[in-house]
Amino acid sequence: MCLQGCHSPDARFVADLVADGRIGRLESAIMVASGGPLGGASISPELAWSTEPAGGTSVLTIMAGHFLPTLEQMAGRLVEVTARLPRFHDRVAVAGTGQTVANRVPSQVLLHGLLDSGAIASVAVHGSSGSPDGFFVKLVGSEGTLTMTQPRPGAYMHWTDWDIRSGGERVAVPDTYRTVPFDPAAGPVANVAGLYQEIARALAEGRPAYPDFHAAARHHRVLAAIERAAESGGTEQVS
Repeated sequence: MCLQGCHSPDARFVADLVADGRIGRLESAIMVASGGPLGGASISPELAWSTEPAGGTSVLTIMAGHFLPTLEQMAGRLVEVTARLPRFHDRVAVAGTGQTVANRVPSQVLLHGLLDSGAIASVAVHGSSGSPDGFFVKLVGSEGTLTMTQPRPGAYMHWTDWDIRSGGERVAVPDTYRTVPFDPAAGPVANVAGLYQEIARALAEGRPAYPDFHAAARHHRVLAAIERAAESGGTEQVS
């Protein structure tokens, strides 16, 4: 499920703008995004179990886990990373209960990386106790920039539509990029539907679907490389 952002119409459109030379040669990709409701000083009761790494639900595995493939869809693959996974809260409050639980998962994900194009990437995913308060992505090229932000609060970049600007001018996503009718209230359903439609087309055409098992396995290698880099303080290659 972390890969449904690959079928975001906005991400695919921006990827084509970059590939078509809209901003010249890509030089850097910057992303700042909210990881709420994970990683904050408090957690809702239904998510209290997520403060243990064994739960597999953290600001790295879920939030950065969704955002990074969406960024890679636009900017290219990460091939090496340095990272920090700071944990600011040893215990977090369980909202509305007066209780706290031990916290053993990161509060933020910070990474610098090298993309397969030679461009550099800088990513910060910050935790919070509430709903997500937005994201900012900027692709800097030799001849211009593309900037992507959230047009309304409370949604994540891998499931909402975007406000896309090229040199300050708003750029609309053509309807041809949409696999389902546009509905700003659809939430994650639209891009998941796009993924299912791709699987159906691939079966009918006798070809591999995208993303496939190999893409998912590589995605887990990216997350593992981030964890190793954070632990060692060095640079890790992504195979």
